[in-house]
Amino acid sequence: MNKTPTNTAEKLMTTKELAYLLSVSHRHVERTDCAGALPRSVRIGRCKRWIRSEIETWLRSGCPSREAFVAKKGGA
Repeated sequence: MNKTPTNTAEKLMTTKELAYLLSVSHRHVERTDCAGALPRSVRIGRCKRWIRSEIETWLRSGCPSREAFVAKKGGA
């Protein structure tokens, strides 16, 4: 029996997809992430991914720094 979840609300975004969403270059996403200005990414092997719902919340919050975003969320 296939146990693939049907709820895709927690989709993961690649650096390229995030760059497209933010209308910036792939390299700008990498620099912004290294500067701690994006929500923390998830590592899957050597790949970085971002949780789409978290990026959307971050955008609605006005794109605060990673530290401020985590504090606003209540830790983690």
